[in-house]
Amino acid sequence: MYNDIVLNLFKNLDNAGKLIKPDAKGEAGSEEEGVVVQFVMHINDGIIENIHFKAFADVITTACCELVCRKLKMKTLNEAASLTKESLEKELKVEGIDNNIRYVVEAVIFALYDYRNKLEKSKSKADE
Repeated sequence: MYNDIVLNLFKNLDNAGKLIKPDAKGEAGSEEEGVVVQFVMHINDGIIENIHFKAFADVITTACCELVCRKLKMKTLNEAASLTKESLEKELKVEGIDNNIRYVVEAVIFALYDYRNKLEKSKSKADE
């Protein structure tokens, strides 16, 4: 039912869990829809130094979360912002299969917004 790429990622969830004092946090989906995805990140000088996830989701979505963590670790915020549902589907070889990968992308984007909002607030306080 699942291809080898998806199964390998799902069986090797090295980045599942939480981070202490994350710099950014983003969550998407809802319990009512049966999928909730959350990413937490440590960011230093615009580089994602560490990223972990929590997922209440199906196998493909959970595998996608692991893939995203592996792809974004040590990448810039701009590289993270360029992530697309289509590119992830292609890499996982799940194009055309009904999936919840859009929530993975949304959660990453929300984490980036969270980080940028925190930066703006700290900049505003420094200017006062």
